[in-house]
Amino acid sequence: MVLDVYSGCGASRGVHAEDRRQRQRGIRDRTEPAQAAYRSAATDPEQFVRATARLGAIRLGLGEAEAAIGVLEPALARDPANVEIVPLMVDALLREDRNDDAARIAGVALTASPSAPELVIAKARADLAAGQAQAVFDLLTGWVERRPDDANLHATLGEAARQVGQTERAATAFARAIELQPRNAVALAGQVRLALRAGDAGTAGTKIEEARAGGVADSNLDFWSAWVQMLRGEGYAVVRALRGRVPSRRVNRIDDVDLLVVYGWGLAQAESDVTAKPVFERAVRLDPQNPEAQLGLALVRTRRGDLTGAANAIGQAEGAVTARASSDTWLRARVHAARARLMFENGSMDGAVEQAEAAVAMDGTCSEAHLVLAIVADARGTNPIPHLRRALAGRHPPPEAVHLTHPPLHEPAL
Repeated sequence: MVLDVYSGCGASRGVHAEDRRQRQRGIRDRTEPAQAAYRSAATDPEQFVRATARLGAIRLGLGEAEAAIGVLEPALARDPANVEIVPLMVDALLREDRNDDAARIAGVALTASPSAPELVIAKARADLAAGQAQAVFDLLTGWVERRPDDANLHATLGEAARQVGQTERAATAFARAIELQPRNAVALAGQVRLALRAGDAGTAGTKIEEARAGGVADSNLDFWSAWVQMLRGEGYAVVRALRGRVPSRRVNRIDDVDLLVVYGWGLAQAESDVTAKPVFERAVRLDPQNPEAQLGLALVRTRRGDLTGAANAIGQAEGAVTARASSDTWLRARVHAARARLMFENGSMDGAVEQAEAAVAMDGTCSEAHLVLAIVADARGTNPIPHLRRALAGRHPPPEAVHLTHPPLHEPAL
């Protein structure tokens, strides 16, 4: 089934746009004979529901969620608990951000047939979209034990685990889902998100290509590609890819926290702190427990001299990371690195070194920590280059590391 129920982002401008159009034309041409056959089959009352389900799945595979809803509605009216129609309709509604409708339809179906695993999964996906990840995780843990060979159950459990911060459990569930069903779009998308959250640009790039081959929605692929660019420190490229989706005058209308965080970091990497600040502030208002948003806000506040505000954001980030009770040493290291930068700005070079070295001890790929060590070394008249090289080789390299090593003659206008 060519589905991705956790969209979260609209179509990107520019990134892979022509490739996407060509791919969609090719898919549409290849599926037209099948669509014609299913439309013909749907004229037979006995085949109507199944043929309609196939037509709806094809429309979803083409990224045409609204059209899929129109195709599926007559079949849903005829059989509101059908195990093929309901999951497809729920997926289509979630893509259109009609979460309440998806939850209602899934709830009606599950009430009528509470033992159908397909309907349990459909309701779980609607619940995930409503922010009920812990409840979904608790529910599906038992279901997976009873049905260990159900790829969709493993994939949905993995997504719930990812959302509640159980990354190792999520990775295991996604891997099992793909072992059972190599083109399971939810599991493929989940593996991309795990790599992105871990700051692993190389793995994320590989997983994006696997997700592309598995039929994951192009809108997600485009956004994730921009996220990879952010992890590589390519802020200007991130801004070019995403600025059409985050207009500066409409920041407070954007509700996608991931989009805001990635775009905000792109702006910060491009050293456009004035523009980045309201983007991070919007993300923090939507999700105060998002450590990436808090760390981004801390950075721009530090650069702009608001050291009290920066300290508050760092404290919020630390609390969010601690609350997750996860083994994410990279995020923990970055909190130390942010505090090291703040201490340097407050004139405490010894404190800055102590915090930066603690960060490096936690995760040697923490670029921000190596940058602080370079800044301190330079201030003390020692050689900063080894530290700068480590900063450039790490994850999420700060723009200062690039500029201090290779001062740019010209940067593209934002």
